[in-house]
Amino acid sequence: DANGISKGSAHVFEFDQGSTYCTGFWNSFVSMRMTGRLLASENRLSVLGSGFVPGQVALLLAATDSGYVVSPGGSLGSFCLGGQLARVSPGVADASGDLFFTVNTQAVPTNPAVAILPGETWYFQIWYRDQLFGASALFSEAIQVDFE
Repeated sequence: DANGISKGSAHVFEFDQGSTYCTGFWNSFVSMRMTGRLLASENRLSVLGSGFVPGQVALLLAATDSGYVVSPGGSLGSFCLGGQLARVSPGVADASGDLFFTVNTQAVPTNPAVAILPGETWYFQIWYRDQLFGASALFSEAIQVDFE
């Protein structure tokens, strides 16, 4: 304005990232959504799991390749990961049944830990125990993410 004072606002939007490529357990109420930036070097990727029973324990898994195994080890649903696997982050669902995971793209806990590089595709899936099915292990849908 005329007094040299600038006014305005900035809006930051976090869009859903990745695409679902594999379904988990057919009767699961759990879904996952990834948000953040696909620039691997920015280290800004989050996963929201929703539809959990409050207090539900779950584990975010990541892999360097896709896979497909039906009911591995007696679990319910399809395990959709392959290649080098990582247990990214455990968590407990909050009172509304949501569970937030943060992915450290600079040190994915494979053995040994690796950084996600531009041009790589990674795959993510949530493993959890569901009390409704006799404490069975279940798998969520799986999401493919292409990093820039």
